[in-house]
Amino acid sequence: MDHSQNMSYRKNCKKIHIHKSFQFLFYYHLKKVQIEQILKNFFEKLLILQQQFFKIQMDILRHHFYKFCSVLVISFLIFLFSLVVLIYQIFHHSKQHQQKQLIMKNLKQENQIIYRKQLRLSKLKLEWTSKLNHQNYQGLFIILHQYCKFLFQHYYISIHLHLTLEFDLIS
Repeated sequence: MDHSQNMSYRKNCKKIHIHKSFQFLFYYHLKKVQIEQILKNFFEKLLILQQQFFKIQMDILRHHFYKFCSVLVISFLIFLFSLVVLIYQIFHHSKQHQQKQLIMKNLKQENQIIYRKQLRLSKLKLEWTSKLNHQNYQGLFIILHQYCKFLFQHYYISIHLHLTLEFDLIS
């Protein structure tokens, strides 16, 4: 990943965090409006009760007050839970980004190793062809030994295919 792609990725991450922040603020504003509406309804009910009954029973008032407090506490807990989820997502996103960078670094190193192994294999094939053309059979068997050793060391190359290919060249 080059520098310009890295910078554009960082800008996109910042945009996402800003967008999530605005979503969070909108959610907070929505909860605030809901709580204000609950308060308004509560006091309207109190006024109605006052108008209907000159003496308000303490039990009814207490019941509504507890109900209001429970709604307030539940709303606050929901708000707090949303905040915790948002913080967790931000930390999780940053951790995933670090893991992706580590994977990309390992892939680059693995590609370099594979490239070096392919160069070594090409060199062995050239030496093999050269020895075969000059009918230097002692050198040919040394190269064959190196070639087989190389193939056995690097198990992911198909030994059968390469040896078949080289023995077809001899015959």
